[in-house]
Amino acid sequence: MSTTATTRVAADADLFELIEPDRPLGRVRLLASYSPQADTHFWPRRRRCPLTAAAVQQITLAARGTLWTWSYVNIPWRGVSAPSPVDGYACGLVDLPEGPRVLGVLLGTQDDWAIGDEMVGIALDFTSKDEQTRCLLAFQRAQGGS
Repeated sequence: MSTTATTRVAADADLFELIEPDRPLGRVRLLASYSPQADTHFWPRRRRCPLTAAAVQQITLAARGTLWTWSYVNIPWRGVSAPSPVDGYACGLVDLPEGPRVLGVLLGTQDDWAIGDEMVGIALDFTSKDEQTRCLLAFQRAQGGS
C-alpha cells in the first residue's frame, strides 16, 4: 500500500513562494522588485521601474505588515481550507514596511482583526488536483509580536 503526499505550491508562482511547504498555513515570502533609481519597492514584480523605466532588481520581501483596511464577503468559500469558521470570508490590504500594499484573504472572523493590526502572510490551501495543492496568499494576525 502506498500513500501519496501532495505537494503544496503557490497558486500564482509569480506572486509568492512557500517558505514552509510541508506545513499547513505555513509562512510565505513575497516576490517583489526594487528600483535603485527610484528607491522604491514594487509588488507584484515588475520588469522595469514604472516610475523611471530603469532596470529593477528581483527581490523577496517578508510577508509581514500592518492591516490597512478590509472587507467581509458574505458568500460561501469554495476552497478546500476555509479561512473562517463561519460563512463568508474577508479580504484585506496589508501595508508592508518597504512600501507596497498587498491584497490577501484574511484568516478568522470579523472579530479577529482590526485596522492597524500587525499581520503575517501564510499559504492557505485552495485547490487540490493531480497530487498538488495550490495555495493562496492569506494573512493572519501576528501572535504577540512573533
